Amino acid sequence: MSTITEQQEEKYLGRLTVILTIVRFLLLQALAFRGHNESSTSSNKGNFLQLLDWLKMRDEGAKNLFDIAPGNNLLTSPDIQKDTCEACAKQTTKAILDEIRDKKFSILVDESHDASIKKQMAVYVNDEGHVIERFLGVEHVSDTTSLTLKEALDAMLLSHGLSIHNIRGQGYDGASNMRVLFFCYGFLQLHHTLIVNTVNTSCKRHDQLAQEHHDNLVRERGKNQKTNLARPGNTHWGSHHKTLCPIQLMWKAVLEVLENICDDGPTSSTKIYAAGLLKQMKSFEFVLIIHLMIKLLGKTNDLSQCLEKKDQNIIRAVSLIAATLHKVNDFRQHGWEEGSFEGSWRAAIGSTPGSGTIDE
Repeated sequence: MSTITEQQEEKYLGRLTVILTIVRFLLLQALAFRGHNESSTSSNKGNFLQLLDWLKMRDEGAKNLFDIAPGNNLLTSPDIQKDTCEACAKQTTKAILDEIRDKKFSILVDESHDASIKKQMAVYVNDEGHVIERFLGVEHVSDTTSLTLKEALDAMLLSHGLSIHNIRGQGYDGASNMRVLFFCYGFLQLHHTLIVNTVNTSCKRHDQLAQEHHDNLVRERGKNQKTNLARPGNTHWGSHHKTLCPIQLMWKAVLEVLENICDDGPTSSTKIYAAGLLKQMKSFEFVLIIHLMIKLLGKTNDLSQCLEKKDQNIIRAVSLIAATLHKVNDFRQHGWEEGSFEGSWRAAIGSTPGSGTIDE
């Protein structure tokens, strides 16, 4: 039966402190821990081990702590790294919950995709009365219907001991079907997301889209601008104007890629799915709404970008709000600069069903 002396315990705590310092740094910077080759002869062992070696070269005390440590007590194994990460996450969550306690709070729920294109629900908790956002967690969901999000949100709040009755504000981005307001934009956003996901699913389709757009530029049928399709959820609560404009600029290329998927898709379900999206893109309703929303969001884009800046002057922000309200009201009363709503109507008529173009 082995006994641990007080000196051994102090050295263990010293090594643990060094490891926790490295873990906290990597977590704060959102850096990967592991490397492809972590052997002693590797020139790059990964961020965790490389940072530990760098620290030992510059701190003689840290070097001595690890040089004299037994091989099974270095605290550098992947399991130890995972355990320390989980411990940091629990302590961070505990600090957030201690800050909220029984106060009223608001939530922000955003949809995001990971590298495997799986849908995730990211939840922020806002302490009411303070502009403070605390990231509470990420929950994997099978879809972004209102029922699924409600169940995931209830489970997350319950696991952290938060009451849904204390919620005083809710905000949803990407998963906007939690609210029925602005149906026309919800329709556009949903189909926009489906189109981008279908076209950008594989590198081959993404490259094909870029080539089709390049060919259109050469034939002078597109604008000479570098563009890339983006999902509505990628705005990170910013303006959606920048996600809709690429669809308009690359309209012909997107249609051609969807047509190719209809003809040469890997499975019958993929072909049917692409055919449905192609039909929606050529519909009068979709084209009319995308014209309407690009014009409308273009008038609020300056205000959106202004409010995203942390060092924004409050007086300038208030003046921009007044100016934006005036522009939106003028847009409501008089429509397009050409004189009326007929501008978008004519553009939609000219873009459907078979012309393959979407005019300004």
